This record gives sequence, structure tokens and C-alpha cells, in this order.
Amino acid sequence: MTLVERNIIVCGGQQHTAGTKFEYLPLDPCVLNTETLVWERPRVALGKGPIARAWHTATAVDECLLFFGGRGEKKGTAKYIFNDLQCFDLAEMAWRPREATGRLPTPRYWHSAVLVERKLIVWGGHNGKLSLSDLHLLDCDAFVWSQPRPSSPAPPPLSCHSCCAIDGSLVVFGGMSCLHDGDGHVSITYSSDVWTLDCLTLEWSRLRQRGMAPKGVAYHAAPLTPGGQLLVIGGWRGGAVPSDELSALDLTTGVWHPVQVPGETPSGMYGHTAVVVGTKVVVFGGWDAVNPMNIVHVLDTAKL
Repeated sequence: MTLVERNIIVCGGQQHTAGTKFEYLPLDPCVLNTETLVWERPRVALGKGPIARAWHTATAVDECLLFFGGRGEKKGTAKYIFNDLQCFDLAEMAWRPREATGRLPTPRYWHSAVLVERKLIVWGGHNGKLSLSDLHLLDCDAFVWSQPRPSSPAPPPLSCHSCCAIDGSLVVFGGMSCLHDGDGHVSITYSSDVWTLDCLTLEWSRLRQRGMAPKGVAYHAAPLTPGGQLLVIGGWRGGAVPSDELSALDLTTGVWHPVQVPGETPSGMYGHTAVVVGTKVVVFGGWDAVNPMNIVHVLDTAKL
């Protein structure tokens, strides 16, 4: 889910069909006008779009949405974990081919991608067997990938983490380290750490946390509020985290505190997305531990 001016754009995703089979949704956009609260499915120019997928990233760059990675339906020997870069022209409502050169990231999903000063910074994710901790940069002017070496030790491999940018740094919270063995078993460790990356020096630092920090969590949303706090909403730690268990981190002091929210509380959710529009946090989609959801919830941070 991506905010472009006052419109929220949703592309792709997954839902259940029969039994436990997943249906992967196309990347053609659905648009929510945040002023009228009306959904629209714009007409897309003729042409073949990308393969349907979920767990990709979508980042607004100029008048385009840049999509990277994701996972689609597994069909025989066909590729279903991606490292392609797709461009959707928002002015023309059309898919545009854009080829990037350089050292491409390996295929992945559950990663993060954040734009900082014309550089798309991709970190972490999962390749179908294990979580990743590598860092990649895309120069959005030259369309060249690079894989710089951080100047300090990186966080452990993580996927399904949250990541945002503030004052020239990335802030990574939570996530999980997953390892699949050859017998079909999966080992999962949930993280409660906060890491920052100085985007100029490429130095990683682990934030010293104080206060009532949340337990390790993944599949959550953690938007940056207008007041400069990281607000952790929902997630999964072996079960869906109740939506009334909100935590906020003051990034200046490193102090966590619980957040009491008035109004009707949504059910526990994970795998959702959230964007900030003015003083409001708009939350969409995700799962309630059983079913996928297409409900929009709004949290007014001015009333917290």
C-alpha cells in the first residue's frame, strides 16, 4: 500500500480460494481517495502487466510506482520468487518497461524497500529457504543497482520486519529469522530489536531501548507518526497480536510506552499495511489468523 498525494494505492496481494490454496492478485492498482473514502479501479492501458504476486514492495518515485520482488504462485519449475523491477506510470496509467543494470539483488519477498535521496534501499527478506541480511541500492536516476558493504556489522537476517526513513537514516524494527531444513521443518525466531542505518556512512547501530518494549513480532506495521514516534500495530508472534496492544517508540530517547486507543478496536491482525495521512494512520488488509481482510481502519493519532 502506497500513499501518492491523497490517494492510497493497493497493488497485488493474496487471498484464500478453495481449501488452503492461495490466489495471488494482479498488480494493477486499486485506489482509495482518502478525502471521499471511495475506492476506484482505474482503467489500465492495454499491455501485459507483471505476474500476479504478494509480499513485494511498491515505492512512489516521481510519477511512477516501482515494484520489486515478491512471491507468486508456484507452478512446476516456473520461477515464483522474483527479483524483477517493474514500473507503473501513474500519469499514463500504464506499465512501462524499465531495465536496471548493475548487481541485481537475488530473488526475495518479505523484504523492505525505502526511498532516501533518490536511492531505493532494499534490505533483508526471504528467498524461500532462509531470511536475508544483505543491503542493495538502486540509483533511481541512472537505474543502476549496487551492493555496498556496510561499515559496521549488519543486523541478523530478517524478514517480515518494518522499515522507515527519518533524518537520513533507516529504522528497522522486529521481523523474524526463518530457516527451512531439508526435511520441511521451519525454525522461526522473532526479533524485538530496533536497528538504524545511517544512509550516508552505511553504519548499522542497535538502538538501546528503554521502557515497556513489545515482544518480538513480525508481519506487523510500524508507521512513523507526525510526532516522530514509531507506532507498532498488530503482527504475529505465534498468534495474531491484538490490535489494542499498541506500542510507540520515541526515536529521540529510545523509550517505549504503551498506547491506549479510544474507539472501536479492530480484531487482531497481521500481514496488513499502514500509511500516515495527516494525523491519521490508515490500516488496510492483512489476516485475522483465519481469513484475509479487505477492511480499512483509521487511527487518529491526534487523539492518543
